[in-house]
Amino acid sequence: MSLLEIHGAICIPNQDLNGHELQKFMNILGTALEYPEFILADDYLETQEIYAVQEFGNVKKDGTIDPDAYKSGTVWYQDGDLYQYPENLFYVLFNAKVVPPVGGDLAFKDLRKAYKDVDQSIRDKYEGATYIFDTEGNPDFANIPDADRIPKITHSTTFTHPVRGEKSFYLCSQYGKVELKDGTIEPASVLYDLVVKETPQYVHKYTLNDLV
Repeated sequence: MSLLEIHGAICIPNQDLNGHELQKFMNILGTALEYPEFILADDYLETQEIYAVQEFGNVKKDGTIDPDAYKSGTVWYQDGDLYQYPENLFYVLFNAKVVPPVGGDLAFKDLRKAYKDVDQSIRDKYEGATYIFDTEGNPDFANIPDADRIPKITHSTTFTHPVRGEKSFYLCSQYGKVELKDGTIEPASVLYDLVVKETPQYVHKYTLNDLV
């Protein structure tokens, strides 16, 4: 755990785990978080028996590769959107079960570095600002039943690591809103684009059974 806290992302090779074994491992680290059923990627699943484990990538369940495999997988996400603090603080584990000949890499950003690298005026602007997440108006949730919609959730746009004390940005869906300290409301895409576009992207190229 100390290595994960230091580096933010680690890889443990040669971990051929099934869904139940992966969930058991997650419960050693903490409590396995179950995804709401409405956000599971059904087109890419044979079965969905364990809601804490989701199968996704750029290989469809019929074995074909997504036609846009060179630039994306089936799911892009920001951790924690759907959960209020502190339930939004969790680890995400990936176990490579199929490594396609093209695409399928894991790309991620270091938002600690983003916070350090931006101009001080940007840090000052978003310190104390609030990100507002709402399923209304979010195209990712356009087709879900009203009964599955969740209340508005708020997050601070800056975050201090509870163990290391490092500051970082906290980014959620670009379709949300940010309320600045003076009460001004701006699209979350302003901060999202600033940080995502200007921050270097790291890529993990999977080997079969990598656990990241």
